[in-house]
Amino acid sequence: MPADGRCALKRALPAHRKSQPSLDKGLRDLKQRRAIAPVAAGGDRRGPAGQVRERALEGAEDAKAKAQENGLVQRLVAAHKELTSSGISVSKLLLTALVCSSTFGFFIQVSHNNGFLPKYDVLQFKVGPALQSGVIPLVLAPIWLLYGYLQPLLDTMFKDDPATQVATARARSLAYVMLNWGVIVAMFLASDYVYLANFPHWQCSAILAALWLANYKAFDSTRQGLLLALLLLVGAPSGESFIVNVLHLWHYDRPDILGVPHWAGWCYAAYTHGVEPTGEGSSWAPWGALVYTAYVGSAVAYFGVRCVFTLNLGALQWYAYLMLAVELLGAAAVLLGGLAIVRRTPRLPVPRTERWKADLKDAGGGWSIQVLLPCYTETAAMAAAAAESVLAARLPPGCALTLWLLDDGRDPAKAAWVAAANARASASVGYLSERARPECEAEGCAGALNAGLAAAYGEAGAGGRDAVAVLHAHQALAPAFFERALPALAASASTALVTVRQQAANVDAQADLLGACARVWGERLLPGRGAWGAVEGTRSSCLLRAAPLLAVGGFPEALGGDLLLGQRLAQRGLHARHLPEYLVSCEAPEEGSAFRARARRCQACLAHFFSRSCPLFARGLPAGVRLLALGDALHYITAAVCVPAALAVPAAAASTYGVLPLLLTWQWLAAAAPYLALTLAVRLWCSAPAQLPSAFFAALEPLVMWATYLRAAVAAMGRALCLIREPARARPAVHTGAALAAGAADRGSPSSGASSLFSSSEAGSVSDAGAPERVATVRGSAGPSSAGHGPRSIGFGRGRSAAQGSAGTGDSTACSMQSRAVPLGAPRPARRPVVTLAEVHGALAAGRRPGWSMQAWSAAEASAHANAAGRSDQDSSAWARGIGVHVTGARQDLWAPAMALLVSLAACVYCVVQLVGAVRPRPTLGLAAAWAAFNCVPPALLLGYALGGRGAALRWGARAGATAMAAALLAALMLTALLLPPRYDYGKVLGDAYLFYETQRSGVLPADNRIPWRGNSALQDGIGNHSLAGGWYDAGDHLKTSLTTAIATSLLAWGLLEFPEGHRLSGQQHWAESTIRWSANWLMACHISPTEFVAQVGNQTIDHLYWGRPEDITPTTYGARLVYVVDPAHPAADVVGAAAAALAATAQALNATDPLFAVEALRHARELYSFATLHPGTYLASLPEAATIYPSTSQNQGLAWAAAWLHGATGSRQYLADANDYLAATQAFEGEKFRTHVAFWDNLVWSTQLLLWTRTRSPVYQARVRAFLDDWRLGRTVSYTACGLAFRWSPPFWGALRDTANAAHLALVYARHAPAEAPALRCWAASQLRYILGDQGRSLVGGAGRNPPQRFHHRAASCPWPPAPCTWSAESSPDPNPHVLAGAMAGSLLLPADRFSDNRTDFQITEPGVEMNAGFTAALAGLSEAPLNWERCSQIDDWHAESAPLAVAEPEEAVVLANAAGAEVHVWPVGAAIQKLLLPDRFGRLADVVLGFDDPVQYQDQGGLAPVGGEAREAPLFGAVVGRVTGQIRGGRFQVDNRTAWTSKNYHWNTRDGGFVGWGQRAWAVAARLATQDGPAVRLTYASKDGDMGFPGTVQAAVTYTLTADSRLLIDFEATSDAPTPIAMGQHTYFNLDGVAALGTVLDHQLLVNGSSYTPIDDDGNTLGAVVPVAGTPLDFTTPALLGERLASAPRPPSWPAGYDSNLALFGLTNMTARSGVHDCNAHPTPQSAARLWSPASGRALEVLTTAPGLGLYTGNALDGSLVGKGGVRYPQHAGIVLQAQGWPDAANMYWYPQCVLRPNQTYHVRTVWRFYTADGAAEAWGAS
Repeated sequence: MPADGRCALKRALPAHRKSQPSLDKGLRDLKQRRAIAPVAAGGDRRGPAGQVRERALEGAEDAKAKAQENGLVQRLVAAHKELTSSGISVSKLLLTALVCSSTFGFFIQVSHNNGFLPKYDVLQFKVGPALQSGVIPLVLAPIWLLYGYLQPLLDTMFKDDPATQVATARARSLAYVMLNWGVIVAMFLASDYVYLANFPHWQCSAILAALWLANYKAFDSTRQGLLLALLLLVGAPSGESFIVNVLHLWHYDRPDILGVPHWAGWCYAAYTHGVEPTGEGSSWAPWGALVYTAYVGSAVAYFGVRCVFTLNLGALQWYAYLMLAVELLGAAAVLLGGLAIVRRTPRLPVPRTERWKADLKDAGGGWSIQVLLPCYTETAAMAAAAAESVLAARLPPGCALTLWLLDDGRDPAKAAWVAAANARASASVGYLSERARPECEAEGCAGALNAGLAAAYGEAGAGGRDAVAVLHAHQALAPAFFERALPALAASASTALVTVRQQAANVDAQADLLGACARVWGERLLPGRGAWGAVEGTRSSCLLRAAPLLAVGGFPEALGGDLLLGQRLAQRGLHARHLPEYLVSCEAPEEGSAFRARARRCQACLAHFFSRSCPLFARGLPAGVRLLALGDALHYITAAVCVPAALAVPAAAASTYGVLPLLLTWQWLAAAAPYLALTLAVRLWCSAPAQLPSAFFAALEPLVMWATYLRAAVAAMGRALCLIREPARARPAVHTGAALAAGAADRGSPSSGASSLFSSSEAGSVSDAGAPERVATVRGSAGPSSAGHGPRSIGFGRGRSAAQGSAGTGDSTACSMQSRAVPLGAPRPARRPVVTLAEVHGALAAGRRPGWSMQAWSAAEASAHANAAGRSDQDSSAWARGIGVHVTGARQDLWAPAMALLVSLAACVYCVVQLVGAVRPRPTLGLAAAWAAFNCVPPALLLGYALGGRGAALRWGARAGATAMAAALLAALMLTALLLPPRYDYGKVLGDAYLFYETQRSGVLPADNRIPWRGNSALQDGIGNHSLAGGWYDAGDHLKTSLTTAIATSLLAWGLLEFPEGHRLSGQQHWAESTIRWSANWLMACHISPTEFVAQVGNQTIDHLYWGRPEDITPTTYGARLVYVVDPAHPAADVVGAAAAALAATAQALNATDPLFAVEALRHARELYSFATLHPGTYLASLPEAATIYPSTSQNQGLAWAAAWLHGATGSRQYLADANDYLAATQAFEGEKFRTHVAFWDNLVWSTQLLLWTRTRSPVYQARVRAFLDDWRLGRTVSYTACGLAFRWSPPFWGALRDTANAAHLALVYARHAPAEAPALRCWAASQLRYILGDQGRSLVGGAGRNPPQRFHHRAASCPWPPAPCTWSAESSPDPNPHVLAGAMAGSLLLPADRFSDNRTDFQITEPGVEMNAGFTAALAGLSEAPLNWERCSQIDDWHAESAPLAVAEPEEAVVLANAAGAEVHVWPVGAAIQKLLLPDRFGRLADVVLGFDDPVQYQDQGGLAPVGGEAREAPLFGAVVGRVTGQIRGGRFQVDNRTAWTSKNYHWNTRDGGFVGWGQRAWAVAARLATQDGPAVRLTYASKDGDMGFPGTVQAAVTYTLTADSRLLIDFEATSDAPTPIAMGQHTYFNLDGVAALGTVLDHQLLVNGSSYTPIDDDGNTLGAVVPVAGTPLDFTTPALLGERLASAPRPPSWPAGYDSNLALFGLTNMTARSGVHDCNAHPTPQSAARLWSPASGRALEVLTTAPGLGLYTGNALDGSLVGKGGVRYPQHAGIVLQAQGWPDAANMYWYPQCVLRPNQTYHVRTVWRFYTADGAAEAWGAS
């Protein structure tokens, strides 16, 4: 609907309402009268007039219903005409709907094409996005058009009938919601797409906002803002949102169905109808709502950050969650309490015209006011002063006033004053005394007030213009009180209460610490809370409508009775008005009374909240009132719980060196700053700057009174528990003044009388000696009053009989009644003189303290009064202590603030001392210090206030305290920002590190050279005609050494293999491969012949005499460069072995992207390894002249390093055996290297053992590597500097940073393969790399971090741009290098002083090198691969703890299953492998028919490694259970529920059979050995942790083997998981039915498979995603065929050996039926025949039955005779066949394949059955069952 049409309707609405028939007006008047007319309990007391009104009302309702029924069609036509006449255009509506719905469809298409809309499932996309974007407008536009027309039409029809309007709006919203969702769900189900989005409006918000803003002038400013915010958040085509309509169903008229506020629904209601749901006349406070909304947003952001980034505290996780709960509790209290600033009630204008008297008469005339003034503990002087202010207050014309002094005792002075006051002509004062109080009376004030109500109204009740004012004796009314309060009360029949502000006359409002809460409550909170519908402030300085007060039973006499009274009034739909004027003066209490008053208020609030009348569950309350009540309770609970916790946290942090219950992160800092600022804004929100001091003091209240609230809360909870346990009591049915009178009489004491009333007629008979015996009367003032409510006589005198005193409704209280009346003849303490009214108002006007005191009696007076009443001395002293002695109570309440101040001050000082003395202070110390300083201010202010710091002293102290608290908060944020560790972009530094290797290049530079100041150099390097140009310059000189180049290359390749994701995410994969290829090319060039290898180019002595550019090295300027060659005459197995290792590592690293280069590199590696092993020797011994810089001392370690890499590249076990042998030789002859925990070019044993452990999982290697890493991490033989650098203590520390970086690299590699130990090792490695990058104050890496080195000892970087000459002067120049040596790590620093000398001449410190940088570069890749929460590492020291001991368990003995037929199955726990299977042949001869090993340890070593260049893949997994997933996963990557998982890559770049170390190499636990009805069984279990080999979820796996009597082996796979994860287990046994001892193959076996299709693979072994029929291919075994017949032509990648290695689709599954035909990972519920295998030679046959959908067929193609199996037999190629029942490979990435994703609360169960039998012929073999 156009905005101008809607506004026209709204402008016409008031006029239309004025023109309604008189019937409607009369009906409303009658309803109003009926609502406020009291109905007496026990009968109909309406009288004839009331009955006539009821009949008239019923007739009017019937008449209106009939008129509506007859005129429905006419009203519909009239509404349509009114709409069209106001500018509504159906064509415009249609155009708007089409534009908006088309825009929505366009966004759907764009979102789909860009992948913005996530989806659960992807099937065949039947309806394209383009079609969707066309269908959606066509379908949704009519819906939106119809809705846009119906909304104004129905609103116009029923605008005068709110109930019908609400009902139609709800029905319209329900239809709108159902139509929208129905259309969208239907369309997306038809297209097999389920989108996670809030349809249909969120994409259109911006466009809709623009459309509506075009008509912004049609709205006022408030609705402009609300509408714009609504559209921007949840915009909709017709100006209403989908979410709003959903909420509209719940909260259209009043949000009281669910009890929760819905901003959108209220904004909608305010916009469409202009009527707020709660609070009469209330409206939104724009600025308050803006601040509150910002606070809500900041709180959501803050706690989101807290939950995501700050809770990982390890062993202190409970501490983090506990403090988070405390913070949430505090935020909830602020959130709910802040509702008071969101809304406001309009201010009533102060009459200033000449007609003010007439205005007052119209508004408040004819009212009868009963003023109740309790004074049972105050002196006569105080009561007189308060009463005089009441009598002096001006009344509106025509009003009558009666004042009641309510005194539980009987004070002759008060009686005398009453008599004197009644003697005045205009006075009407009553004195109600000697009320008996029950022993357990909770609210004496309420009892006195109810007695006053009973005396005032008696049996007649109250009329519509009767009012009750409540005033206390320590208060005084301003003259204009009634002139302002009565019009506010009379303004609306639904207004039940009017409150005004009160001001303490005895304190400075700007320096009232303890009274600020009451001031803020009246100034700021009451108006806002009243706007939400809360009725509060019913006990003091208020004016109440008498009729509803009597209707709810008067003042509840329970703890928290004022809250209960307000709740009862609100339940009746009544409201409160709060006047923003100071019309009452009072006296602020002393400290002790203030503490007790706040404690009582806390008890009252909590007692009411936890009572049976809890506002959360009370019926009829607005949602805002419920939330405010919850906020009040949370306020006190928060003060009692959260404040002590906030005080304790800094103290705990001081005692634990800064351990806080949260991790300080940059995300937390960014979220905390606005959250804290907006929290203060909400707590300190005030409408005027003058209110800010009071708001500040009120905000301090919970911080200084927490101990008081804690005690009060405990008491309140104890009271609540007691009440819950007691049986429910019937509430007395008190609804009228008569009932109240009866109840008051019933509660009186028959022996002493209830009360005495004094009037002017008996003033002369009053004396201290006695009292009149007759009944007193009260005369009202002149003027009109309601019928029956004028001057009256009430019988409360002594002449009343006992029977009369006990009559009435009665009270069910169990408390005993005792008379506490004071005899008139009893001695009385001396009274203070009465203070005149002029003195009271004069003091108020002058701002002085009046001449009366809040303190009722002195201790002596209280004692005398108590003794006169019959109290004991003990009771008297207790009463005196409770009333008059404030100092003692204050001291009792001040101990907690004093202790808090001392503890906080000590914590602050201690944290500051630690902060100043620490070399690298934790950021938590800074926050704890500022936090403790913040905590010091509130108790210090309170103690200063209590010790007399009032007035100006407190004002200045408050300013100083506020400044100190603000400074503490600011300091907390600033210190956190300053001390938080800097963020390093490891990926960028990794890129710089590869730039350094480009800087070191020699020879002809490539076209993609990125170093502009480098060019071609050393082109003449060579030997004879063999060029040696290329390679790297070793360091800052121009030598080229093969040893350091080889070791650097192998470490870089290792980093690329271990951390591929780190390279990919940082964009450095290409540059890493380019760097490795460059050095490998040069190493291959150095391999001159099979027995010749260049060890070094250049002579260090000659080379170091030259300082210049490498580009200037020419034969004329430099001379011929010496070349040192290793040959049989000069052997150097250490150098040659290192080169072989580098080329083998290169072959693996480049195999996937450059296979030809990898093959060539591997060829050179093998030749070099053979050369090194045949010609042992050391570099130092053979070429001492060349080895002076790198004097290698060991050849065995180099050969072990080479053998380990060759084992990884080829999979040959011979290399693995060699590596073990060379390591043993190193340990035997060079044991010092095992005792020296340092990894560098001359000690490769630790790198070699770690490499072997990642391949074999040998526990021996793991234990050694763990000891090495623990030494570095824990500092056993390794030292630490003050700033945290771990270094080897052996001066001169040359290469100290290299050693540290290498250890960090090894720690990251180990952590990748040991997830349980990964957090500690990654933290330690990060600490060392962060030290290098600048955590100690400056960076040690060129071009990275803060203050990086600028004077590297590097010839090329120190030379200026040509043609300027470069000589030795450049070396000695103090200027920075002209060129930045990006990515170069300095060699060392001054240790242990943490000082770096950026001096070019200090080459031991500032010279970089290729070998020095290699471990650092690889470690950077490790940190780039997975995000590291360094904030946790730096704040929680658990990574410095001792490592848990390794559980290196010996393999268990095999479990043997046997049957009577002689069959035996031997199962080993390692891999749950079938190690031996004995079966009889046709002649009954037993033979082992499965391949395997004799040693269980060998099953752990049969890992899967990547072959290079077509070499045999030796990963047999003999007899093992494969898991988690059989087959190959492309790229080691898959998605589950839109979450990507990266798995361990062990075959090229793919994951095969579970990763590097799958379940087939793990130690399973023998859970049970069973004797089942099928036969003997064994159950093995294995727990795979979350992240194991990269797979998500912790999986509990089990396999059960059962051998039956008829030689069937039942294999049951089971698994459960706590997170979605793919699962596909399989049994990988190699069968040879002739017997493994026969040394034969399976080529003569015959095979039959129940599968008509297979899944083809590409050259890397990855499935192509297709399902191809086997007909006409070598895989067609649908009829029995000989295995060897077509084996050579079986489909396979070209690089693979010949043989079968395919997945066959079983049971007729094809591309179209694969997914739908598999349920719960099974193709059939019971095992079906999948394949049969028969050996004609032995007659043994095997039938495989399974429920799985696939069969893995593999004929041992990778076996080459080098593998030694059981009995020393070497298994030849095709020595066995694997028939593995399995899921389809790479199904996780092929959604149309049979899926098997195991989810929580599901169980994976797949059964496979091997049936063994014998057959003499083919017919018997294929026909047996």
